[in-house]
Amino acid sequence: MESVMFSPEHVILKQDAKGDGIYFVTTGDCVVNVNNNLGEEIHAVRLLVEGEHFGEISTLYDCLVSATVISRNYNIMARMTQDRFKEFSIEFPEYKDLLKKRIKNYKDPKINFLKKTFRSFFLFKDIDDSVLTDLMYQMEPKYYTKGQLVCKIGQVGDTLLIIEKGEVDIKTHMEGNEFMLDRLIPGTVINYRTFLLDDLVDVDMVCVSGCKILEMPFKKLEIIMLEHPEFEIEIKKHQQRILNQNIEYPLDYTVPPDIYKQRLEKNF
Repeated sequence: MESVMFSPEHVILKQDAKGDGIYFVTTGDCVVNVNNNLGEEIHAVRLLVEGEHFGEISTLYDCLVSATVISRNYNIMARMTQDRFKEFSIEFPEYKDLLKKRIKNYKDPKINFLKKTFRSFFLFKDIDDSVLTDLMYQMEPKYYTKGQLVCKIGQVGDTLLIIEKGEVDIKTHMEGNEFMLDRLIPGTVINYRTFLLDDLVDVDMVCVSGCKILEMPFKKLEIIMLEHPEFEIEIKKHQQRILNQNIEYPLDYTVPPDIYKQRLEKNF
């Protein structure tokens, strides 16, 4: 552990930035702010006081920080760096297990959005909560500008995508003409088929506005499957099922269930 000090209004950790360890508050308190999937900053989601800690998610999962933490007054903290955490976890593996159990019960707007999206997606609908938690924190945000391609025809689609903010147009080309097939909204899961089969993308995906997309390459899924053998079995079943469908031009995205229902009602 190392001792660190912060003055009032200091941004200790920033959402979607790289973390630098677990902080244990010994003196003072901090406020937690979170940006939701609509791009709104929700202030004071939580107040961290003496005896509490933060930074454990980015440290445990080696991912980007999930919330912004700002000091409210003069703070003194103990910090465990990521390298020290790895050493400590080897010496005391039960600590890592306890952290995972604690994190599984966390609730904030971003986590709620991801849980709802994953639980409505057939691939992850019935998986164990521990697997779901590992998956959520392997999704890394990427920002796109208006008109920027998210994916293009012929690209290897080995990354699972979830729209967190913004809208994406699905386009194709026939006889030299461009056609828009659909407009995708937040909560849409994209490329699940090419992701599982290491296949090529069949359409262009273009941002209608500035977008925030959560991404997970297949190699990260492989790491999770190694830790959860029963999950690997389920994934292989889904891979085989999709192969057996043998659809020439399959849709490779799923929209949120409530939007899907609205579209059905509109068409019939």
